[in-house]
Amino acid sequence: MKREALRVEPISSFLDRVKAPTSPVTRAGNMIFVAGLPPFDPETGAIGGMQIERQSEIIMEQMKLCLETAGASLDNVMKCNVYCTSVKHFAAFNAVYARYFPIDPPARIFVCHAGMVRPLRRRDRLHRDDCEGLARVSRQRARFRLGLAHRQRHRRDADDAWQPRPRRRRGRICLPTISSVARSRGWCGAPSRARS
Repeated sequence: MKREALRVEPISSFLDRVKAPTSPVTRAGNMIFVAGLPPFDPETGAIGGMQIERQSEIIMEQMKLCLETAGASLDNVMKCNVYCTSVKHFAAFNAVYARYFPIDPPARIFVCHAGMVRPLRRRDRLHRDDCEGLARVSRQRARFRLGLAHRQRHRRDADDAWQPRPRRRRGRICLPTISSVARSRGWCGAPSRARS
């Protein structure tokens, strides 16, 4: 079963503009697969700058166009995977989604990822919701790094401030040792004697 990649205008031109290595829709036998596409502005191909309702309409229209290009329709859809940046958009998206599947809607999953960035953007521009999610993550990382640096600095200062205290042993002043071999060889004080 050979795979056939189909061009869908103007979506394919928008994908070529951002050099995305994907096809908007592929077909193999009687199976059709539609790519997950960002909400391209139909006039300019830009992404973002629109309300969630408008973005949802664009996404559904793009999916409808891809299916029609492959010789199918929304009535043939078996499952939809929805990815959103915030759970607060759930109701608004459902209102738009229900208009395209009014009767016997297909199976669906709704995945919410607060830190998910928009794909295919130049210079890593993000949604406002994406920036909020990433800001929360960045603040957490900054607090963790600040605490880690404080602990390392405190440990380093403590090591620098530590000095061995001389102690008396059998009438001699010596520094504390950590090896019994050093004491037995007379490097520090008199050699130790085994008790009988």
